[in-house]
Amino acid sequence: MKNYPADKIRNLVLMGHGGTGKTAFAEAVLYNAKVIDRMGKSNDGNTVMDFDPEEIRRQISLNTSTAACEWNNCKLNMIDTPGDFDFQGEILQGLRVADAALIVVSAKDGLDVGTEKSMRMAEKAGIPAFFMISRLDENNADFTKALGSLKEKYGNKIVPFMLPIMEQGTMTGAVDIIGQTAWSFDAKTGVASEIAIPDAMSDQIDEVCESLSEMIAETDEDLMEKYFSGEPFNDEEKERGLRLGITSGSICPVLTGSGTANWGIRFVMDSLVHYVPSPLDGRKTVARDANDEEIELPADPDGPLAAFVFKTIADPFV
Repeated sequence: MKNYPADKIRNLVLMGHGGTGKTAFAEAVLYNAKVIDRMGKSNDGNTVMDFDPEEIRRQISLNTSTAACEWNNCKLNMIDTPGDFDFQGEILQGLRVADAALIVVSAKDGLDVGTEKSMRMAEKAGIPAFFMISRLDENNADFTKALGSLKEKYGNKIVPFMLPIMEQGTMTGAVDIIGQTAWSFDAKTGVASEIAIPDAMSDQIDEVCESLSEMIAETDEDLMEKYFSGEPFNDEEKERGLRLGITSGSICPVLTGSGTANWGIRFVMDSLVHYVPSPLDGRKTVARDANDEEIELPADPDGPLAAFVFKTIADPFV
């Protein structure tokens, strides 16, 4: 893999309750980025992230694992963490080096204990949180209910960046709220084709756009003044407000799809590499120098090397 400048690197930790689809999402990302030529499944014991024999036997993630790919000229480093919080030490390892968290929430269950714990840990780590409502390919999946449970807990900071197009209880496509475009998905391959935004969703989309404008306005006094004057934001102002809101934690984007079915994953990847802060824009790293004095280490590509080993593995066969 080629060398990437710091502004083209995205370090993302995957978090959430067990069974929400974190590893399936990572597998779909690697497949879409052409790192792998077929998607494995945890139940089959052949995913990239679950490599440990015990993980394969139990069909759950027990370790923090990493994988990288290129998307839209950026390097996306994914850090997949266990959904079982008995392995909290593994989760903290991933949080220590990430610049944002993607908290995966099942569309069947909505907000759960793992969601709340993940959000608290991300906030304590000082990194922005994104949500992905997953498993839209399964029976009894309810995006609206899952989104409502997040809004009830975290308020207006929960803002959908995409909405699923549902037909007879099944996700058949998605609407990009920011770009105002829509796609349909091939049920078998997940390949997307652009379509017209469904008329039946216009009221729902208008409501989300209005909520998004309010949250953008709250990020900056000039934007607030323009919002109250009744003027719409231009693309540059939207972009600035969204980035400010995400970095500060006042906006938590909600994405959706299915890793197993590969529905919506490409749009999720587009959003992540666009809005996740780079190491240059993320939180500051604090360390101690040779005199045991606290110093701040800037993410300077031209500065001296400063490395942090966040995980080690002892393997008798390596």
